[in-house]
Amino acid sequence: MISSLLMPFDRGIRVAGGLVLLGLTIELLTMFWSHPTSIIWYMTFGGGCLAMGVLYYVLLLVWGKRDE
Repeated sequence: MISSLLMPFDRGIRVAGGLVLLGLTIELLTMFWSHPTSIIWYMTFGGGCLAMGVLYYVLLLVWGKRDE
């Protein structure tokens, strides 16, 4: 119900924040994982989600239309 009341800009901010949070969570979990593949998870999935979230946020600020 709440998501239907949000504007596209606000939903985009939530998606970007969710991606950054997911990336940081994956990076935090792999810091305590003592397996050789943990660096792969850290760099590809954690870093990828973090980079996509930041990039999506910046693109949303540049090209997003905010109705006031």
